Amino acid sequence: MGKLEYTKDRSYSLILDSRLHGNDMEMGIECNYSYSDLFYAAHGRKPNASEKFRLANMTQKERNEFVVTLAKLAKWQTQDKLGTDNQIYTAFAPKF
Repeated sequence: MGKLEYTKDRSYSLILDSRLHGNDMEMGIECNYSYSDLFYAAHGRKPNASEKFRLANMTQKERNEFVVTLAKLAKWQTQDKLGTDNQIYTAFAPKF
């Protein structure tokens, strides 16, 4: 469904691809936010190198749980999406 990509500004972004299907939300606003954006919204600072490393080495289930925790702190919305690889990916975006 996606991969964690290290970007030029030294943040991690979730790069989504077309393997999302079914009754999931269309790819939309959640595609425009990185894990660093979510972390900043939750904690008021960017993640440090150790936190980025930990995130990059989580299983998908752990990453999804981490996203839900951060989203609750940030008051962002989440939605689980099923990838064609039958893994669940938790999308996130600010509430509007």
